[in-house]
Amino acid sequence: MGSEIISIRAFAKMVNLSDTMIHKAIKLGKITLTQVGTRKGIIYELGLKELQEFAIGASKNIDTTNIPGIKVSKKIAPTRAASNRSSNEGLNYSEDIPLFVDSKSRKEFYNSELARIELEEREGRLVQKDAVYMELFEVGSILKNNILAIPSRITDQIVSLSNDRNAVFNLLTDSLMGALETLSKYDPETDK
Repeated sequence: MGSEIISIRAFAKMVNLSDTMIHKAIKLGKITLTQVGTRKGIIYELGLKELQEFAIGASKNIDTTNIPGIKVSKKIAPTRAASNRSSNEGLNYSEDIPLFVDSKSRKEFYNSELARIELEEREGRLVQKDAVYMELFEVGSILKNNILAIPSRITDQIVSLSNDRNAVFNLLTDSLMGALETLSKYDPETDK
C-alpha cells in the first residue's frame, strides 16, 4: 500500500477515525486530497504522514497508537498545509510558532490571573502602584513640612536657653519627636 489512492472512507477506516474527522482535516488543509482522472482520494503514505502531523498539533487528542505506519515522536512539530510549506521553509515550528493548544492554555491562564487580580482589587487586598506612590508622597510631604516648621517654632526658645546645652537638646528632641508622632498618627482615609 504505497502510493496508491484510496477513498476517504477507506482511509478513515484504516486509521480508526471517522470519515467526518478526515473530511475536516482535508478542509483545514491538514491532509491532501489527490485527484487522478475522475477519482479523488488520499495517497496512503502521504495521508499517514499528514495525519501524524495533524494529530500532534490538534486541540483534541487523537490516539495514533493503533494506526499502522505512524510512529509518534515528541520532537516532531506540526507543519502548515502542503500549499504553505514552500513559503515557510525557514521556520522551526517547534520553537518559533506555539501550538494552538499551548496558546489557548496560556490565554486561559492569563485570563484567570486577570480575574484573580480584579477580585483582589475589589476586596482591597491588592492596590494600584500609583496609589501607593501618591500616599508615600503625601506622607513624605507631611514629614518634610513638620520638620521644616520646627526651626521657626523654637528659635526664640533656643536663643533664651543658649547657655543651657541640655535644655536646648531636650527642646530639639521633643520638637522632632512631636513631628514624628504627628506622622505616626496619620490616617490616609481621614486626613485628606
